[in-house]
Amino acid sequence: MLNFQFRTVESRRDLTRLLEFIRQQDLNYPSYQDWVARTEAEIEMGWKTGVIALSNNLVAGNIIWQPHKELKGVREIKNLRIHPSVRERYFARFLMKQAEVEDRDYHELMLDLRENHPEKIPLMNMLVSMGYVKLYAVNLYDQNVRDIVVVKKAA
Repeated sequence: MLNFQFRTVESRRDLTRLLEFIRQQDLNYPSYQDWVARTEAEIEMGWKTGVIALSNNLVAGNIIWQPHKELKGVREIKNLRIHPSVRERYFARFLMKQAEVEDRDYHELMLDLRENHPEKIPLMNMLVSMGYVKLYAVNLYDQNVRDIVVVKKAA
């Protein structure tokens, strides 16, 4: 039975559910669990925005974005996760689109993904089809794994 919902994290219950979901989605980023703890406070303060995707009332995906800390007018996508059981249903594309159209107070979107991400090729294909372009690859989080930085001009 199909029963999907998408909504901005606005309650303590939604925030707790989001945090539980992303804690389980660690892709071996250094200090990932510390980032999750900071994210809780930053969502509560309104610095970051979180959106959850629900399937039969269970969190099945999320997206988190914020204004870039150094580049004025750039929205930075900080986390996008889709549970394997609901992949290929365009949840990631839908969530990315929400980051693009909510509060259009930016001129560019930016995100990065690990070069060794197990889903790198389908993710890059989706991003390119949505108008994102590779800016560069760099070691953002550790010296052993490069990260691909992509950007898109706002519509």
